[in-house]
Amino acid sequence: MDGSDPAAALASFSHYLRRQGFSTGPDDTRLALLALGHSHLLDGGEVQDLLRTVYARSPSEWSRFPDLWTAYLTGRRPRAVPPPPRTLPEGSGSKSREEAGPSLTRPAVTGRRLAYSPTWGERFDVRLATGSELLGVRQAAIGTLAALHQHPGTRRGAPGHPLLDMRRTMAAALRLGGEPAVWHERRRRPQPPAMVLVVDCSGSMREHASYLLTWAWALSRLPIRLEVFVFSTEVIRLTPRLRRLSPGQDPLVGLDALSGGTKIGAALEHILTAYRERLGPRTTLAVASDGFDSGDQALLSVSTRALAARVHCLTWLNPAASQKGYRPQSAGIRTVLPLVDQHLPVHDRASMLAALQQGAFRRTFKRSAADG
Repeated sequence: MDGSDPAAALASFSHYLRRQGFSTGPDDTRLALLALGHSHLLDGGEVQDLLRTVYARSPSEWSRFPDLWTAYLTGRRPRAVPPPPRTLPEGSGSKSREEAGPSLTRPAVTGRRLAYSPTWGERFDVRLATGSELLGVRQAAIGTLAALHQHPGTRRGAPGHPLLDMRRTMAAALRLGGEPAVWHERRRRPQPPAMVLVVDCSGSMREHASYLLTWAWALSRLPIRLEVFVFSTEVIRLTPRLRRLSPGQDPLVGLDALSGGTKIGAALEHILTAYRERLGPRTTLAVASDGFDSGDQALLSVSTRALAARVHCLTWLNPAASQKGYRPQSAGIRTVLPLVDQHLPVHDRASMLAALQQGAFRRTFKRSAADG
């Protein structure tokens, strides 16, 4: 892909994808340009992953994208897409596959308990978004990447005086007869921002878990050092699983440990002790929870205070705060409000974009050694 004019190159690639059956348009091209502008990508694999996140809106498009990307760059013809299986109409004379023998299709899985709350007492599934809904989530994810690059916790280069690159300097000297006439400075690759996202998947969050986990999935496809955890009464690291998923899949399938009530303090304490190396002065920590907590409030206060002292910024995303007339009455929210940098009403694309426009994921408190 020609790098001299990124807009024209992306428009040409978008047109190529439309000819292959993708539902791309100008909004996708603008979104891809915005994402590339906020990224520091050095190899084609990272560019492919980012554009795959922008252009693929369904599981089939997600699986076809790598082959189409390679075919576009090399000029070869893409692999043919197999036609959908044919089904016989009802009442036809010939026997169907089901009548001729045992079924070879995988039975549908029902009745899985992915999350449970004593208040709701209901089971629910979580699905990553597809189609136009996924496009909105990706816009919010790219806006989050831009916000993370704004705070001073993002390392963009070496502070102080530049360092001498002795290897490049001596190589240039050899080309000039041994005289080091040109001194080369050492180049430092910009370090991507770091973020830890903790999502409450208890029963009271059933209406918001799909959006929040789709947002987490979109963030995992961007140049961010991201860690994602989900919890109810236990904590599960979701990062490796998210990176393997495609749109429309269930990120919590088989995680039967996500059941029971909500113990936010115990979850945060576990992350603080077991994943301490993931938390540092350049890390943005975001906790998505409505604050309905059945655990120890003293433990929640101590864990939140310790986390806030360790990271650059602690932002609390509360979907319940988006409701009209909301007042922070739950014990968990009342405990953490004095300790977090931001308490934001985020539950969908519109509320996330509004929060980003208002300066989400930025530090508001001055940290001191006494805070720890």
